[in-house]
Parts: sequence; structure tokens; C-alpha cells
Amino acid sequence: MTIHHEILGHGTIPLVCVHGWCCHSGHFLEVARMLANEFQVHLIDLPGHGQSDLGNFAPSFENYTGVLLDYLAAQTSAPCILAGHSMGGCLALLAGARRPVRAIINLDGAFPSTPAALQGRAALAENLAAPGATAWLDHFLRQAFFEPHETGPVCDTIVAGMLQAPDAVRNFLPAGMLALHPERDLPGLQSPAVFVGSARPRFDEAAARRLNPRFQFAHIPSAGHFLPVF
Repeated sequence: MTIHHEILGHGTIPLVCVHGWCCHSGHFLEVARMLANEFQVHLIDLPGHGQSDLGNFAPSFENYTGVLLDYLAAQTSAPCILAGHSMGGCLALLAGARRPVRAIINLDGAFPSTPAALQGRAALAENLAAPGATAWLDHFLRQAFFEPHETGPVCDTIVAGMLQAPDAVRNFLPAGMLALHPERDLPGLQSPAVFVGSARPRFDEAAARRLNPRFQFAHIPSAGHFLPVF
């Protein structure tokens, strides 16, 4: 299917940026501008996000991974770097397990998940279908994804945009994450992969190290979840 995308820069190495759940490619725009002199930066909106319509698309990790793989086949002629934030980090790892890529950067994607990330998904599953879900989700997003010094207009804009996502996109995540199998997908991943965590990282570093000793890890202890933005 056709998705909205922009390409910045004329470098020989494609860098494909994959946004997070209920987000959009604009969260990578400043990163893309900084790297456009060295890379060919691809900013994509997955179905139901940003400027890509949901249409008849059924949100799932399997289907979103398929969209990403189709995009790589159609738009990149050289092995690319996949940089994914949050859900996009999970998709980058899933796509890299199926197609050779130059490298993968997982920006705080919960794959494999920490116990805190699992608890957050359980809370989402319980509350998204309940009365007052939008107000609850607004509070949840601010508490879970932002550090105190990040509150303000940028945080407000991100949260407002996430709350406008289609219901099908908002609701698929809790069950979708439970259907992932890091023990199946990560051990055989051959491409170099770097996991970058926030002050409260969503990925379980110890579990990831056990699954694939080749993985590398870094942490930004002052940063909230939205690493590409702040």
C-alpha cells in the first residue's frame, strides 16, 4: 500500500526513520535535517498515522512490518539503516530480522519489554475501552513518556496528536505487544543493532543481551521516551 513519505538529503546511505505508536514522521524532522548532509533520510507515516490514511488496513505488528518491508523494497536501493522510536523500534527489529539491513537503532522500543512496560500495556488494555478513556490516556501519556523538565508546549502538542489517532490504532497496541516473540525474532538477527534507552527504558537490556550478545546498548538518563524530539 502507498504511504506518505518524504526524503531529505542526497547521501548514499538510506536512513529510514520509523515513528512510534499514534505518532508521525514529524517527530524525526529535526534529526533528519541534522543528518541530511550525510544520509538520504526517509521519513514515513505508517497507515493510520500522520498523513497516511488508515483505510481498510488492520493495525498489527505483522501488518506494519509488512508495510515497512514493502517500503524498503520500493524506495531504497542500498542496504539501509533503520532508526525506530518506540513501536517503530520494535518494527525496525522485526524488519531487520527478515531483511538484511546495514544497522538498526532502537530508540526506547519495548522489545523485549521491561516489567514496567508490561504493566503499562495492561493498564492500556483495561482503560482504553472504558468511559473517559481519552482523559485517562492523556494523563497516562504524560506520566509514562515525559520527564518533568519536558512538560510544556512540545509535550502538549505530542499528546494532543496521539489522542487524535484512529481508535483502531489506539486499541491494537496492548494485545499486539503480547503477540510479539522476542525469543523467536531476536536471536537470529545478524545486522548490528543499538538499543538506546531513556531515563525509564522500555526494553529489558538483560533479556536482550541473553537473546543476542551482539546487541549494543546506550542510555540517556535525563531523557524521556521521546528521544527523537527532545
